[in-house]
Amino acid sequence: MLQRQAAAEQIERNLPPPTRHDLQMMSVQQAVDAMGKFVTEPNVVQGACERWQSLGYGPGRRQSAFEAGALPAITAGMRAHPHHVGVQEKGSLAIANICSGVDAPGLERKHAAFEAGAIAAICDGMTALPEDAAVQSNGSAALGNICCGDGSDVGLTRKQAAFDAGAISLCVKAMVSFPDDEAVCENGAFAIGNLCRAPGKVGNSSTGDFAAPELQPIE
Repeated sequence: MLQRQAAAEQIERNLPPPTRHDLQMMSVQQAVDAMGKFVTEPNVVQGACERWQSLGYGPGRRQSAFEAGALPAITAGMRAHPHHVGVQEKGSLAIANICSGVDAPGLERKHAAFEAGAIAAICDGMTALPEDAAVQSNGSAALGNICCGDGSDVGLTRKQAAFDAGAISLCVKAMVSFPDDEAVCENGAFAIGNLCRAPGKVGNSSTGDFAAPELQPIE
């Protein structure tokens, strides 16, 4: 029995990485598991994120991705490939979409992204790829959605962490670098607005946050 199990595990270890088509056919949980197993393969990370980038169009799909562990998986993939344009572009877009929503589950997803280290991973990607407009736009959108909260202590913690990671400076630089790119400027302003709207010592407003937008996939 143990020998058969060991043989089966060996066969599984020797399987090649899934293709993008394979990832599109997988359940969310299978895609998360594949990303964890093949995190060193940028094509797998990008392919899985492309599968998830459309999850922003319904709270049920966003929540299923969250419950499967997509946020830490995406973050780990972005950390593993900070200079890979496809990974950073699609990873940030997937995080932005999963973290959309300001109801209780949406706020929980935002904090889960923060706890997974998504803010630092997104900022690292934007720093590494300053000349790629899609990375800058999607990174700003993801930061804006993670930092859109209800003014609670945990919401303020996310804003402060993004500020400490240099998010405001990165968004400003992106807008200066791409002044004619509507997506870069809109998402940059959205992110800065959410980072700067907070009551108490870390902000200068008690009026709350902007509503997180539903993002369209970038083809």
